[in-house]
Amino acid sequence: MSRENRSFKNYLIYPSFQWRLVMMMMALSLISALSLLIFQYFAFRSLNEIGLEYGLPENHPFYLFLKQFQESFYIVLGSSLGVSVVFSFVFGFLISHKVAGPLVKMRRIFNEVADRKVPDGCIYFRQGDFFQDVADAYNRRFKQ
Repeated sequence: MSRENRSFKNYLIYPSFQWRLVMMMMALSLISALSLLIFQYFAFRSLNEIGLEYGLPENHPFYLFLKQFQESFYIVLGSSLGVSVVFSFVFGFLISHKVAGPLVKMRRIFNEVADRKVPDGCIYFRQGDFFQDVADAYNRRFKQ
């Protein structure tokens, strides 16, 4: 199949595994952003308390600066969260494809062996797929 004819469905070799991995990677991005948001909240609250300890009035430029900086931080955090989630989805999907392909192929071969069918021959994975060493070990055994 040429690269032009490929569709998104062709990359779903083992959908349950691939979607689960992608969702876990996206959840990790969200958890990272949430932890940063919590840290930021306590850091700005601490700075606000320091201003109160020094007896600064509520309309002091220090509080205005804190408020503006916090709002800017939210914009940056939201933007980076969006980018992070998109990258997590794309890279999670690409990585899952490179893992799922060899697993599905090995499962098919092992089922053939279990059914006492002789496999066609050596196993070859796509360039960049994970578990190349498993294919090499199987091929060594097959040649014996």
